[in-house]
Amino acid sequence: MYTGNLTYIETYYPTLLSVLDNYYVKHTDRNTSLLLREEGYGDYGFIPRDGSAAYYSALYVLALRRAADLADYL
Repeated sequence: MYTGNLTYIETYYPTLLSVLDNYYVKHTDRNTSLLLREEGYGDYGFIPRDGSAAYYSALYVLALRRAADLADYL
């Protein structure tokens, strides 16, 4: 984005949208709206804990904001 390389952004933006629109939605707890870790997958320290992960949700919000920035740029 900062180099003006639109070819790169145009190539990978659809993949980014697919991840943001599909993967995260399928892994969200309907009761809390927080992202859930997949079974058997550890947390950020690779400690096997069950349940939601607020930091995953925070990273998702950041990813959505950056994707919106890219959309504006395009």
